[in-house]
Amino acid sequence: MAVQPILFQEDVAEARGVLEALGLRPDIVADRGGWAELHAAGGGSVGVHEASEPAVGLGFLADGDLDALAARLRDAGFEASVVDEAYARTVRVAEPDVWINGVQTDLYGYHREG
Repeated sequence: MAVQPILFQEDVAEARGVLEALGLRPDIVADRGGWAELHAAGGGSVGVHEASEPAVGLGFLADGDLDALAARLRDAGFEASVVDEAYARTVRVAEPDVWINGVQTDLYGYHREG
């Protein structure tokens, strides 16, 4: 599991440009431009997600059994559910608002850069 903050903003290309100027490199990008995942050379990643209001969300990137992860969170008293998104499966925790994205293996509608 790795920390992956998610920047929500209207102009994904603008945020992506700032992150690239800081040395992060794009990895997975939505064909229609609404999502970009960028990685730092020393480790870590940032997601940029198109949204009408700017915000920063706490996110993680997990490789493994998301159903088991959600069950562990529920056992610990958190409201957690697994959602099938277009890009991958995601565990959503209601309070605090946390997204745990599964590693994306299906690139339909996305492509790799870099």
